[in-house]
Amino acid sequence: VEKGSFIAPGVVPTLSEVADMWLTFKKPNLRHGTFDTYKGHVSHHIRPYYGETLITKINYAAVERFIDHCRNEKVSIPTTKKILTNFGAIMSYAVKRRYIDHNHLKEVEKPKGKDEHKEEEEMTILLLEQIRALVEKEDDIKYQTIYMMACLTGLRQGEILGSKWDDVNWKARQIFV
Repeated sequence: VEKGSFIAPGVVPTLSEVADMWLTFKKPNLRHGTFDTYKGHVSHHIRPYYGETLITKINYAAVERFIDHCRNEKVSIPTTKKILTNFGAIMSYAVKRRYIDHNHLKEVEKPKGKDEHKEEEEMTILLLEQIRALVEKEDDIKYQTIYMMACLTGLRQGEILGSKWDDVNWKARQIFV
């Protein structure tokens, strides 16, 4: 009350509600893909773990338990770091909105290390004849296009599957034929 940050118990928002407010606030200034990543971190990791926990109940220990949960769920270290960055931004937003006095994510030690990658898993690079044989075995033009795009452009799966197909089919046929 003295600090002017008292919120009546029935008015304290949940972490989920604050996360939604933060996403709404961030959306106009982000690219679509970046926004989708932030939203995914909230909907796939933060919200399922915390449920309807009040924002005032997120303390240092609660964040450490979340990090342990990510480790136990086999979330990669780089992904965990990105999730924690967004979680920290949500908590900073809550501080600015005066829902809480302190952002405990600033104090928590982030996981260290890189993603585990087996060295023996080498990438197979197909020759042009092999690419042509792969594509010719497929009857459906959409799958032919996906195979060509994957082999010839270096695009990631999400980029290929998010393409506008009418435009892509025409361009892919021009390149490959």
